[in-house]
Amino acid sequence: ARLLWTPKERQTFWASISRAVRTPTLADEDITLRQAGPLPFTTVISGNTGFESEELLAYEIGYRTVPAENLSLDVTAFYNDYQHLRNVEVSSVSPTVTMYEANNLYGDSYGTEITATWKVTDRWRLQPSYTFLKMDLHVPPGSTDTTTVPMTEGESPENQFSIRSSLDLPNDVTFDTALRYVDRLSSFQIPGYFEMDARLAWRINKHWEVSIVGQNLLHSQHQEFAPTDVQFQQ
Repeated sequence: ARLLWTPKERQTFWASISRAVRTPTLADEDITLRQAGPLPFTTVISGNTGFESEELLAYEIGYRTVPAENLSLDVTAFYNDYQHLRNVEVSSVSPTVTMYEANNLYGDSYGTEITATWKVTDRWRLQPSYTFLKMDLHVPPGSTDTTTVPMTEGESPENQFSIRSSLDLPNDVTFDTALRYVDRLSSFQIPGYFEMDARLAWRINKHWEVSIVGQNLLHSQHQEFAPTDVQFQQ
């Protein structure tokens, strides 16, 4: 459900409520994974035929203003309510560490997004943006899970910033650049970093365009993803 209100020509307010679910997969319900550790220890994680769908209720409010002909500003605040999220509970520890998929994780996240579009000249446009995200997750009292909360909270960056530049050069040539900062991901031991992309393009005619693109120009490589669930050998 979404509501949009424009009280003036250069001002817009909106609000929305959304609901989403993630239905169980075969891995959630019927998987068995084993990992051999230092002898004599072995870890086994199994599915749960009673696994429920994960649920999300998302709330958002936003405001857009155009204070000048060459400038617009968007500000959005959001709040997400999570229920029945996946976690792993320990059922026994001797002689084998046995765990199973459960739905005991719950909590919320909230934050804001700010974006501006500035037409510096007729040929040059800048678009800075900033995103803040805070996650606050929990497991109920008595849960044996001591790792899912810090792991899940540390999988998303708390702060992100970017600025995009688009420059129209003579003879139908465009030069676009984007500089971004991504905050650290503590779960994966990935520090915060800056990165930049660039694109130079020549539009020959309405049918053809030639471009050269450079991505991740500040670093040769950096890890952004890692296994989050299936890390065991079957």
